[in-house]
Amino acid sequence: MSYDSTEIFDENNDEWQKINRIIINETMPTDIDSVINIDYTQDSFKTIPLTPPNNNLLTVSVAESITAGALSNALCSEPGSSKFFLGGIIAYNMETQEKILGVDAEYAEKNNFANPFTTYSMAKNVSDMFQSRIGISTTGFSLPTFRPADLEKGLCEINVTIPYAYICLYDSSKETYKIYKITNGEYIANTNDKLQRAQMQVKVALACKKIFEEYCMLF
Repeated sequence: MSYDSTEIFDENNDEWQKINRIIINETMPTDIDSVINIDYTQDSFKTIPLTPPNNNLLTVSVAESITAGALSNALCSEPGSSKFFLGGIIAYNMETQEKILGVDAEYAEKNNFANPFTTYSMAKNVSDMFQSRIGISTTGFSLPTFRPADLEKGLCEINVTIPYAYICLYDSSKETYKIYKITNGEYIANTNDKLQRAQMQVKVALACKKIFEEYCMLF
């Protein structure tokens, strides 16, 4: 399995400008760093050193949707993770995301659930909850999904033909963030969906782990 595109949203992106227009009581940072180039091939994440050369891992907490616990497992896969991993929330449905993570459910419902602003909100709020410097969140669709619109109930159409995920890394000390979109262009229809869902979850989690590790190396 490979992931054929990665992109970052910044203040010049049309979708990001639309997101900024709906924010009323919060100032979003504008100094988004350039995207980290990641090779999403089958063997990309076989060996990832958890501790960077300067041994400067930052405290982190996570809010997971699409990864369903795989991100917490990836970050805690080596001894010593309790020194930096403060905890996580698995919020796999919108009710939980709204009640525990303070997600704007109405906005999420109208914007495909998995979108940059919802992902940002989860990362920022989980960082606040655990008082960690870094908050990491994941949203997305691990399999193709369709739901017709119901405008009377405020439900948008969901028509995901290619699985994708958003990742947000939020730094509370700098009030900056990075948002990535990963698209799985190699989904194969009419095969084992359980296996493909699990593969997508693990790949996204390991991508987060690499993003976190490389971010720590900046300090």
